[in-house]
Amino acid sequence: MPTTIVGRWYIPPPVTAAALPGQPGDPDRAARVAGLGADRMTDALAFLSGYAPGILDAILTATEPCLDDLFPPDADALEPYCTACGAKAGVFTALGGDWRHYAGDAADRTARPFDAGHAPVIGWRPARGAAIVALLVAL
Repeated sequence: MPTTIVGRWYIPPPVTAAALPGQPGDPDRAARVAGLGADRMTDALAFLSGYAPGILDAILTATEPCLDDLFPPDADALEPYCTACGAKAGVFTALGGDWRHYAGDAADRTARPFDAGHAPVIGWRPARGAAIVALLVAL
């Protein structure tokens, strides 16, 4: 057990630190974080990257901006299409699991597969109109 000298700080091992009492959203902890300047924040994150790299990875992933937050609804939606001919493409589950060309609109249930004379070469493009990216059911 490490010796703690009165009046000096002590950094516990990561396993011990993870078991320290405290609640998410602890106001004291939140205030300490809010009060960090840019240099101190950089130092704290650099320390955390070596001290508990898995925790830092989780933090960075959880705080990444989500595309849905940066665009109006459906502005970032993509739809599948055939890069060889430009036709819409989808999977009609009633016909199996293969991609097929189709005409019509899934939103109003007019989507119908057709034979374009080649297998679809799938790509993704910005959706036109309301975005519906789903498996289509042939009627």
